[in-house]
Amino acid sequence: MDMFSPVTVLRGVGEAKAKAFNKLGIFSIYDLLHHFPKAYQHRGAVSTIAETVMKIKQTGELAPTSLVLTVGNDAVTKMIRRGMVLTKFKAYDESGVCEITYFNQGYLKDTFKKGATFRFWCRPTYEYGHLNLNSPAYEMCIPGRKLDAIVPVYPLTRGLTQKAIAAHVRDALRIVGNIPEHLPARILIDNNVASLSYALKNIHFPENL
Repeated sequence: MDMFSPVTVLRGVGEAKAKAFNKLGIFSIYDLLHHFPKAYQHRGAVSTIAETVMKIKQTGELAPTSLVLTVGNDAVTKMIRRGMVLTKFKAYDESGVCEITYFNQGYLKDTFKKGATFRFWCRPTYEYGHLNLNSPAYEMCIPGRKLDAIVPVYPLTRGLTQKAIAAHVRDALRIVGNIPEHLPARILIDNNVASLSYALKNIHFPENL
């Protein structure tokens, strides 16, 4: 198994997902590792609900925000009209409470259980004195597991999600280990150039800005 092995060697990549990867020009692990992020989200700068509300009031800016919140009640799903299903629940931190809404993602009802803690990321809204998060990205907070501060954002196609691509890239990096270098060590040292292995790992998962 090496850089030119097909993406189907990765866990969870079957025929359907392989076809989705193919639409992005990804056929091998090499292609996947060279499918670079188009942007990054700085989710490590966590704000509280109160801090977020204060910033909105002071600046009027609805900037993407990262919040670590605990689910206050089991998520409830209801159809408000044909073709529109809402999944709603309240979440809180030490400074306040907000409402979180997902659209046409009823399966999330089983994800957000009372007492579970998640890191949410989105552009919040503030209306009638209440902070709201609409369809935020989410990651469960598990004791002992560190969440990445910088999260890659990849070009997508139908059948692939940001989480799926990131997970498969991690798996690919694990499988190939130290990626063979193209340049002689002396050239890297003399020109202060990062190794290919370092460059690929850090373009996908940088530790800081």
